[in-house]
Amino acid sequence: METRIPTPQEIEDRAYDVRLSLTGLCRAAEISPHVMIGWKAGRSSPTLANLQRVLDTLDRLERDRKRKRV
Repeated sequence: METRIPTPQEIEDRAYDVRLSLTGLCRAAEISPHVMIGWKAGRSSPTLANLQRVLDTLDRLERDRKRKRV
């Protein structure tokens, strides 16, 4: 099974869906906003640990948002 890494834009879109800016998402994931901003600009790539923190945070926020709708 192949795992695809989401693009910075896909991550930013998911963040906006839970009403967070990219910077707000980074704060929630407890990483420096420069990690994602640099990746989005093509200057750097996040470590796997930082990427996982962001994705885990998004998953948690999306679950919480769905629970609030019910």
